[in-house]
Amino acid sequence: KDGKRIALFPGKFKPPHRGHFDYVNKIAKRSDVDEVVIMISPVDYPEVSNAQSLRIWEEYLENGEPNITAKIADYRSPVQAVYEFVADPKSASDPVSARDGDTVLLIKSSKDVGDTRFDRAQSYAERHNPGVNVEDIVEDPVQSKDGIIYSARDMRKALAERDKETFLSYAPPSADGEVLWNSL
Repeated sequence: KDGKRIALFPGKFKPPHRGHFDYVNKIAKRSDVDEVVIMISPVDYPEVSNAQSLRIWEEYLENGEPNITAKIADYRSPVQAVYEFVADPKSASDPVSARDGDTVLLIKSSKDVGDTRFDRAQSYAERHNPGVNVEDIVEDPVQSKDGIIYSARDMRKALAERDKETFLSYAPPSADGEVLWNSL
């Protein structure tokens, strides 16, 4: 059946940083990926809410690949959000879920070999949304050219300390730093 190949990128993203942005764009450029769905945990942090995380993603994605969508997940657990995505048939009211003929791609990096969190996703889809296929794809994160390890925790710390320079050093250079800083 004809369907889309949808890569899922679930996480907390409190806040999303340049490493997340570079990684999701790398995945979106793959020839075996039609769409990428970023699934933001609905859990708020004191420094960053899920709504703020979504606004930041939207700012980043203005300069990202056109086949990337960000949304706030309905479930606290990224794992549960993935399982429910594959089990929930796409409808007109929720265009961001899997439907008959789609293949849902679960992104893993080479360090995730042996990770069993999504091992039952295919059988779960077969029981709840027949016709949806689930596959793993392996894509390693993009490494910083400067050796910086991007960290949401460090970004939250910079926010708490009102250290705008450090905070913005973790954002993609294409993002409007003033918009990001002022949104938080």
